[in-house]
Amino acid sequence: CPHASESSMECPPDPNMQMIAVVKGENSEGSVPPFFCGPKQYFPFTGYYDADTNEILNESPSKNRAGRSDVSACCWWGRGSAQVKGVCMYGKLNYYIGARAAAEGRRSLYPDIDFCRNPSQICSGPYAFTLMWITGMFVWIEQVQEDSTYSELLDNFVSNSLPVDDRRLVDHVSEVLDGGRNKDERYENFLSSLDALGVNVLLSQDEK
Repeated sequence: CPHASESSMECPPDPNMQMIAVVKGENSEGSVPPFFCGPKQYFPFTGYYDADTNEILNESPSKNRAGRSDVSACCWWGRGSAQVKGVCMYGKLNYYIGARAAAEGRRSLYPDIDFCRNPSQICSGPYAFTLMWITGMFVWIEQVQEDSTYSELLDNFVSNSLPVDDRRLVDHVSEVLDGGRNKDERYENFLSSLDALGVNVLLSQDEK
């Protein structure tokens, strides 16, 4: 976790954990293989996915950006509507609404779900549909609402000093959530939401 005071909430890495993602990703060439994780004794190294040929090449190790070529204790990939990921965020889920909260005597929405030991519950468990959105709200609270630039841009938008066609607010949210990979889609959804709610917004001088 970025703050030392929250480090005790992190999920402890489990080198024996093994699982595979529920769904595959998609690109223009075909289906990206699902994420998976497992012990080094079963997966001493992994290769890479070639989008041009739509093939998985596992003949030799291929390091990721962190310099690793194995998938040991790498089971906390993005899940849910806002892609909660990493030992910090899953640990916080467990601390606030999961099994750890219940074990330590705090009120828990899901006392029987250990998000650290079984993160796939977000996608494939009995509460998957609800958790998909609850985790999205959790990510929004933890990452977006705590961002000072977002707060400033939102204040400007609400006070009508930031025109709706000035995309800085929505684009910044996209940067926070997924590195800006879905900016255009998120902006179109933002406009559709304003229209559905009947919200009158300020346009720039060029569109007045």
